[in-house]
Amino acid sequence: MRLRIHLLLCPLVLFLQGWINLRQPEPYMDELFHVPQAQAFCSWNWSYNENITTPPGAYLPVAMIGFAIKQINLEAGEWVCSTAGLRLWNMFLWIMLVELLIVRTKSEATAIALALHPVLLFYSTLFYTDLTSLLLCLAAWELSRAEKRGYSALVGAAATLTRQSSALWHFFIAAEAACFIAYNNPTVRSEFSFDCKSLLGVLQRQRRSIVMKLWPHIVAGVGYPIAALVNGGIMIGDQDRHEMVLHFPMVVYFAVYWVAFTTPLLGFLNRYRRWPRVPAVIPSLMSFLFLALLSAMWLYCCFYVHPFVLADNRHFVFYVYRKILLRSSWSKYALVPFMALGSSCLLGDLQIDTFRIVQDLFPVVGAEDVPTVRRRRTAVRMFFILTLILVLVPSGLVEPRYFITPFIFGSLLALESADVAELFVKSAVAVSTIISGALLYIFLEMPFDRAPDAHMPNDLSPGRFMI
Repeated sequence: MRLRIHLLLCPLVLFLQGWINLRQPEPYMDELFHVPQAQAFCSWNWSYNENITTPPGAYLPVAMIGFAIKQINLEAGEWVCSTAGLRLWNMFLWIMLVELLIVRTKSEATAIALALHPVLLFYSTLFYTDLTSLLLCLAAWELSRAEKRGYSALVGAAATLTRQSSALWHFFIAAEAACFIAYNNPTVRSEFSFDCKSLLGVLQRQRRSIVMKLWPHIVAGVGYPIAALVNGGIMIGDQDRHEMVLHFPMVVYFAVYWVAFTTPLLGFLNRYRRWPRVPAVIPSLMSFLFLALLSAMWLYCCFYVHPFVLADNRHFVFYVYRKILLRSSWSKYALVPFMALGSSCLLGDLQIDTFRIVQDLFPVVGAEDVPTVRRRRTAVRMFFILTLILVLVPSGLVEPRYFITPFIFGSLLALESADVAELFVKSAVAVSTIISGALLYIFLEMPFDRAPDAHMPNDLSPGRFMI
């Protein structure tokens, strides 16, 4: 453990928890479902709230701890399972996340910059399930890179028991491991570059080695659809209000989110140096126009407004829809240039050349010989984009917390090949701290009057703005 970092983080955790519990001691928003469910498990009551659509994995560890402590000291066990205790448990998981990010990035400052990501920190201070899922997904990824594949598959399965979308991140982890196995084989080093056919060809020729080494992931992957069939669907509980849709604009929403929050860390100047010079202007302009056309097409054919979005004025997304996206029939298209810019930055940060992908799909010239490491890196990042699409597109409900896991995964991939100066890291820490402080201040110190929700008539808490 890194004592210096934890001596810095522990006072921050205590301050945030004291502030939140002083202003909002009762469960708030989704905590109204999560806290009672965890408390039921603490009391050895295994009934499950039908309004909760995610599996119970996030509640089990703290419930087991609370139940065990109850056998020794009833009051202490009751506190562990109280709203304040459950929130503190989540902040303990956040400190574990910082530790894991330090191991991954080999940089304390970079790890803190990622852990202070405003949306991640905001929901870590409350008892939500997103942090548990992210922590387990990152642990599975780190174990996979250490070639501890059995443990990685086990932790990936545990992550899926907290949120169903973790199964797709488990797929990405397994796909990356398959790419490392396939492209490390000397027989493929003269293979031809990026396109999907060559990637699938390499994986197909190495299938025996991949199956032998990744069988734990394959077993878990077979188990997921079986579990969904037994359950009668992917969601648990209230499936009608969380039905899957084709919501492709979620991808470009994420791209805008990405460029907004990664600019302090990856650096505006770094991106400026990547901007095209002659004679690369025409391909880059074509890529931008292609992404703009794709964004406009997705907005036209697949724009979706979930009923929850317009039913709750506590979320910032409510005002984005009301004031911008739904202001008129054409107003959403005014954001297309920003969506294309965000998509260009996302692909650029991951070192995926949009024009080259189009060129590979519709070849006009022969592919150049590209080093194996670069081909493997591109293959992994194409799998990341595929996973990103699979995770986000089925979700009709737009909530920034759904972007936390893809943001952290994407940032870690981008940082592997980015030349990030210490100045950028420090600026990212400063900017994230300011934004996080502002979000928490607005949430805690700027309440407003609102009528109780019809489905939660006993919730008398004031309205509070949430990201």
